[in-house]
Amino acid sequence: MKLRYRNCLLWASLAAGVIPAHAQHCLSLTGTWNLNMSKSMFGSDKIPTQQPEKETLSIQQNGAEIRQTWEYQGSVVKGRSSYSFVADGTEQKPTNLSPAVGGGSETAATEGNPFGIRRGGPGVPQNLKPEWENCTLMVTEVGGGRGGGRKSKYVLTKDGKQLTIYQESASGMGDSEKRLVFDRQ
Repeated sequence: MKLRYRNCLLWASLAAGVIPAHAQHCLSLTGTWNLNMSKSMFGSDKIPTQQPEKETLSIQQNGAEIRQTWEYQGSVVKGRSSYSFVADGTEQKPTNLSPAVGGGSETAATEGNPFGIRRGGPGVPQNLKPEWENCTLMVTEVGGGRGGGRKSKYVLTKDGKQLTIYQESASGMGDSEKRLVFDRQ
């Protein structure tokens, strides 16, 4: 009887989303991911440098800790950023993992990126609120300059071979939606 009661509680907790995602049996986001241009949608990005010719996302997941490195190359701009955060639902400043370039204050996040363009890649966000919703990572950028912000939803296919990041951005320059589809390398 006790076993039956415990099983009912477990299933009720799972259905209600009470058990954190990293405690559930979710596939890890860890891996090297290559942007699939033909399956991705860039929304209102009209500037060629905002549409990369090549983009790679490397993720290391250890429980709730996420370390990610974005690298991209466009026709004019190339860039790299690397930062970490803990997906625990709290607002936090991500840790910049990119070393300073040439001993100055410029980091690898802005190196080669004179326009400061960041369409999902280069640039370290100021503040994040990352959290798990079941097996989906939700990352909200808080106070993202020019009065805007961005919400990113990381969805991994059941076979773990494809990662789709849905992004919604709002700023004084307008709103945009993007779908970035990455294939596991």
